[in-house]
Amino acid sequence: MQEREAAALAGDSQPETVADFERLVLEHPNSSFAWIKFIAFHIYLTDIDKAREMSKRAIETISSNEGQERMQVWVAWMNLEHKFGDSQSTMEVAQNAANGIDAKEVYMKLLDIYDEDENLKVAEEVYKNVSRKLRGSAQIWSKYCLFKLKNRQGQGARKVLELALASTPKRNHIGILSNFAQLEFKHGAPERGRTMFDSLLSSQPKRLDLWNVWLQCEIKQGDLDATRRLFEKVCAMSWSSKKMKFLLKSYLSFEKTEGTKDGMDRVRELATSYVDSKT
Repeated sequence: MQEREAAALAGDSQPETVADFERLVLEHPNSSFAWIKFIAFHIYLTDIDKAREMSKRAIETISSNEGQERMQVWVAWMNLEHKFGDSQSTMEVAQNAANGIDAKEVYMKLLDIYDEDENLKVAEEVYKNVSRKLRGSAQIWSKYCLFKLKNRQGQGARKVLELALASTPKRNHIGILSNFAQLEFKHGAPERGRTMFDSLLSSQPKRLDLWNVWLQCEIKQGDLDATRRLFEKVCAMSWSSKKMKFLLKSYLSFEKTEGTKDGMDRVRELATSYVDSKT
């Protein structure tokens, strides 16, 4: 629908007046695209109160069955308040949105907005507020940790991790720890990520999925020696034929792409030894 509407607006009959926009939203009452254009028109005229009024009218008009269309308008309204209001008015819009649609999705969108905010103190308060509202959401805590690491607040990120573990069900802890270790590799301290994976896998040694996540982190990190050591460690463990085949194939692919001929020969040697041990 939005593509057709965009094409129509890109033609010769682009709306230029309030009457034009009124006709547009009358023709497409459930279109977030049309309503957001109308809101932007009022912002262009620097009539922010009218833009707010139009945002409210859009939410009241769009059918409750059109969840994503309503979400688009709520996001536009939050952006409006973020730019022309303050953190309190922005949070109020988010809270109103969360009462009618998926609360976690709303707050994730809100955090996306504050990820770009230059005022880290304000953004921090918003993160704290949201994490209190959705204490049990691993996704919210993960985003909070990422926010900290991206802003070079490693110690703060680790405190957030402690809060996450204290606030979420134990069944989510492995996933939270694994995700944080990955974030350390990408945005923090890779050595700390290694330590976290090592600690996590000491109690979950048969979780090949976790070993593979760690391996992929090492490969992306680009430390060939560290990657080889980890492959050797994992391949020395006892696995089913299917899982060992997967590991050796991954190891060989790594050596083909990033390593050397000697490395490829080493993987073939491991494969031969494994087959011999089974026969």
